[in-house]
Amino acid sequence: MGDHHKNYPVEFSTAEKNLQDRIVHFGYLQKQIDYARWLKMGDILPVTSNQDFFGISIVEAIYCGCLPLLPYRLAYPEIIPQSFHKNLFYHSEEEFETKLEQFLTNPPKVSDQDLAQIGMKYSWRNLIHQYDDLFQSMIDGD
Repeated sequence: MGDHHKNYPVEFSTAEKNLQDRIVHFGYLQKQIDYARWLKMGDILPVTSNQDFFGISIVEAIYCGCLPLLPYRLAYPEIIPQSFHKNLFYHSEEEFETKLEQFLTNPPKVSDQDLAQIGMKYSWRNLIHQYDDLFQSMIDGD
């Protein structure tokens, strides 16, 4: 459901062509509400990114109930609590393939509530107070 970038992997084009009768949506969505609706229909989120500045799309998907399978790199280990690392992370391409098969046949037991809590940590409702406190301390000279 993402935007196409300059360095668009050929694997995506190949998958789109070969799996077109099984893909329900491919590409960018203009409206946030549509994006969230599609995420809520998802079950797993296999991620193979080599570059990600923060991982907001990962947080959004987790908040919507998608179980992530993440590379143990970039910002992902910082986003996900340590207690989930064994089940939700992989270190190599081989481990990714093994874990993806497990996710599809027998996913790890992670409650939707636990996943939502990961996403809620980054919710504006929670962050606004931290920003207010930070800005106030700057104004007060603390």
